[in-house]
Amino acid sequence: MSFLSRFRITVKLMALVAILNVIIITIAAVGVQGITTVTNDSTRAALAGERAAVSARINQRVTALSRAEFIIANDVSAENVRQQLGEIDEALSDIPGFVAIIRASDAPEVQAALAKVTQAISAYQAMLKVTVDRARALSAQPTEADRQALLASASASRPAFRTARAAVRDQTDLLIARAKKFAADAEATSAKFFRQSIVISTIGLLLGTGLGIAMA
Repeated sequence: MSFLSRFRITVKLMALVAILNVIIITIAAVGVQGITTVTNDSTRAALAGERAAVSARINQRVTALSRAEFIIANDVSAENVRQQLGEIDEALSDIPGFVAIIRASDAPEVQAALAKVTQAISAYQAMLKVTVDRARALSAQPTEADRQALLASASASRPAFRTARAAVRDQTDLLIARAKKFAADAEATSAKFFRQSIVISTIGLLLGTGLGIAMA
């Protein structure tokens, strides 16, 4: 007489149900863990992607500042100066908001890159201010000497502009790389937990079938 034959059918069925419940709970736990992990990785990928796009906008604004400087130096007419100063004011007003979005990241490498960006932009803004102040001080009839002075200050700020632009591009590249990494992690995690679920389900099916035959 086998060991299982000593028990009543009700006990056998209850034992089988209990074992299957453990398997189902295990599958569910693996699934929940997988979904949570994938969700977290996907969220981080989305945030990094958003910050990369914001960083690209900072690059656009910094480039717009330099462009406006040289446009002013090449055309000192009152209308053009007024328009370009407006472009500069708008670009400068946009940058702090973009910086705040990136600063929300708690990643040390992002914070380090952002510190370089803000430092470089501040240095460029100091050089830019010379051009802006000269442009605002222009008389109704600007002279060739005024234009040359504006061109000189715009040219002098060029190295600072290049440094700021390089820092912003490095930051953008970092954020893009982070977004790709998190997206890849989410994909790998999803595949991993899918395989685990298949394995556990197969084991449960075989175990349940075996126990069912043994209890018959």
